[in-house]
Amino acid sequence: MTGKPLLAFVVAAVASSAAWAAPAGVSLSADHKITIIDHGTSKYTPPLMHAPKSTLIAGNLGTDYPKGLYFCCYGYTITGPDNSLGLSQYWDAVAFTPTANATATEVDAGVAYVEGTNGVVLSLTSDSGGIPGTVLWSGNATGLGNFGSCCTLAVGKIKGGVALTAGTQYWITVTTNKKEANEYAAWAFNSTDETDPQTIASNTGSGWTAGEAIPGISFGVYAK
Repeated sequence: MTGKPLLAFVVAAVASSAAWAAPAGVSLSADHKITIIDHGTSKYTPPLMHAPKSTLIAGNLGTDYPKGLYFCCYGYTITGPDNSLGLSQYWDAVAFTPTANATATEVDAGVAYVEGTNGVVLSLTSDSGGIPGTVLWSGNATGLGNFGSCCTLAVGKIKGGVALTAGTQYWITVTTNKKEANEYAAWAFNSTDETDPQTIASNTGSGWTAGEAIPGISFGVYAK
């Protein structure tokens, strides 16, 4: 099943003042789905490109920006079920559709750490009726940069690659495992497209619900 569109909720959440306090100057929107910090917390250091000489299959990372791959200070909340804030589990996903057949060898996501165990599960899945389906690849991304700094990435190297079919929808999901049940992180908004709706999904413990959002989540999928 596909839930109602998320477009209105995103616009409202960003515009509203945060109602929940969080660690290290971080705050949450009233519905807890958006994590916010007032300004960047560190000097920008250009990151190493994780996929040199690779072909971009899909994504919106600002690779041509001299000082940023994504928006440092707003993002979708990622939490495990045992987070210190007492919130529900919040897992997020973003859909993409390759325009040509390709073998994915790397997945990058603009996920940053707030508190708890520093790590998330990064997965590439099939589509199942408009929501994330069968896991095609999964890996643990640890050592995430601090939320509010810019611009480290959660990186997944896919050994052997995953074959993707042109015109078929797939998903990148960011979740937690038992070890990361107390994780609190944020998946940063992209900074390269503020007009086109992006298909995303969230899972608060009762399965995935999908809709459209502006702005979208920052990610990249690459092929060698």
